Amino acid sequence: MRVHRNAKTRAPQLGIPGLPKPRKPKTRPHLFAVKDALAYVDAKLSVPPTRATVRRDPPEGELVWRCVLPLSLCKTTNLTRHGSPRKLGILKRNCLVLMMSQLPSAPTSSLPGRPQVRCVRFSSRRPDRYSDWAKVPVDCLVKLGLIRDDDEESIDLFQWSEPGEAGNGCVLIEVRTGADST
Repeated sequence: MRVHRNAKTRAPQLGIPGLPKPRKPKTRPHLFAVKDALAYVDAKLSVPPTRATVRRDPPEGELVWRCVLPLSLCKTTNLTRHGSPRKLGILKRNCLVLMMSQLPSAPTSSLPGRPQVRCVRFSSRRPDRYSDWAKVPVDCLVKLGLIRDDDEESIDLFQWSEPGEAGNGCVLIEVRTGADST
């Protein structure tokens, strides 16, 4: 195969001159199955952790709401910190839309007291302990009106990672009333 030069950019170009480049096949976006992900999460949490380093924080208070998200919407800070503001805005919007679709009705007010937010990541690759992969979903909880703010004084936030199967990764977000509300 000969290498040709592009007339405009003078960059090397593979292929036959005069013929268009082959198009990449269009792929359909992966649809996230919420019911399947919830069943997967429930099955994983119903048995003891498989790693000795996994410490599950006990739930406090009554369960108010929970949702599941794909790993693609819960990126680590290392991936979002240096990204463009446009891409981060799209990520936040997509996360908010998926969380809203799982909310039965709009909350009239945020939870009183200090609610507990539990975020569990199920993935085949373990992230760094302090990579803050739950930042975007927790910010969305504020926008949804479930919690007042996401600072230490307003919520009791727990996030941990558990081993999951490759291709089946997801994140569980649970909002509970907290210890002082029971």
